[in-house]
Amino acid sequence: MKSLQYLIIGSLLLSTGYACSGQNKNQAEVAVADVNQTKEVEEPLTAVYNSYFSLKDALVKTDEALASTNATKLLEDINKVQTGELSEKVGKVWSGVLTNLKKDAEYIAKTKNIENQRERFVSLSKNLYEVAKNSKQESPIYYQLCPMANDGKGATWLSREKTIKNPYYGSQMLSCGSVVEELD
Repeated sequence: MKSLQYLIIGSLLLSTGYACSGQNKNQAEVAVADVNQTKEVEEPLTAVYNSYFSLKDALVKTDEALASTNATKLLEDINKVQTGELSEKVGKVWSGVLTNLKKDAEYIAKTKNIENQRERFVSLSKNLYEVAKNSKQESPIYYQLCPMANDGKGATWLSREKTIKNPYYGSQMLSCGSVVEELD
């Protein structure tokens, strides 16, 4: 993705004559700024992703109390996002999954049963994936799958790490799963 950005920037610099003659510096700087604007991270979602990853880590540790606490934080961060602060495309996706994200986070926060928390994490992860795949990320996010989870139907989750740490089974099957997609 970055190499494409550099290719576009290089092309813009060449077309403005800046790269060869040193002229039109301001045009080149504007062109670079324009390219960077289209690649902006959806800042309002950063806290949501961070809270989600903390929740996932608590499920990996099979710590229902920590999962509940982290789900409460996730719900707070979800409620802080103003759809108008998001790009049009991401705002539409966000609006479409918002009710379910809130319900899932609230349920996980209120229940103290790790199995019930994990069951609801399936839906939470699917919905947040829809948002993540449509927005630019600060760093790669890995969309991962455990084929055995969810009564053998399979279940997915998001991770900042490529290494599998399964939130559906914790230490029972910590490395069960695979990376399905890398989002950046």
